[in-house]
Amino acid sequence: MQMNKQSDFSATLIAVSIFCIGLALILVGQAPITYGKIDVSKILVGAGSTIAFIGVIDWLYEVITKKKLHSELVELILGSKSVSDSGIAEFFQDSRDIKFKEAIGESAHLITIFSYNSRFLEDYESQIKDMLRRDGRAEFIFLGRDSLTIDLMKRLGWDTSSMVAHYNKIDRFQERLAEWNDKFKVIFVDAIPRYSVVKTDNSIYLILNTGSHVRQSVPALRVKPNSSLWKFVDGDIDNIKNRK
Repeated sequence: MQMNKQSDFSATLIAVSIFCIGLALILVGQAPITYGKIDVSKILVGAGSTIAFIGVIDWLYEVITKKKLHSELVELILGSKSVSDSGIAEFFQDSRDIKFKEAIGESAHLITIFSYNSRFLEDYESQIKDMLRRDGRAEFIFLGRDSLTIDLMKRLGWDTSSMVAHYNKIDRFQERLAEWNDKFKVIFVDAIPRYSVVKTDNSIYLILNTGSHVRQSVPALRVKPNSSLWKFVDGDIDNIKNRK
């Protein structure tokens, strides 16, 4: 802090000195000075005005622009470091932009958490089957269809017919993958969903949920392994599974 104050004082002193030099040249140029046909006075006034202007600009830069730039730079560096330390590796404005096909294809373990939406199972059934054929393991966690949470969502106006349709699709998915029953399981829990999750060997995809039941695009984050956010979500997954 002391060094910053000394630096600011030195910068201000230099700017004031430049301005004073320019002002001195302007004052000297007020006297009629010529050298042959050269009007030295005019040259001194012009040079002094330019130097004084440079001094003012330098002072304004040091006092206003430089501090603002420094503040923004510090905020950017510290913000980037804290985000990196948290484990966030990537941000998706729309969770539908995530390349889950590649993520599942490169993984031997898969865990998902969704409220009741079966869309993930439908969209990536082929990749899930391939993973199970490779002796992979998978767990799909949903809210129980008769859970208190689902009952509350119905009473709050969520589309009951849509819920029934999704649960039926989950049942049919289980039937189609029956030959791999020893490698995957569907787990029904009763919890209040704060987010949706897709966890692979190398990434956790944290998909935000909306507070309303209006259909809209939702953002998502990709979290790196062994980071603080990874450990938090991983622990939360275990706690949710224990609520069966």
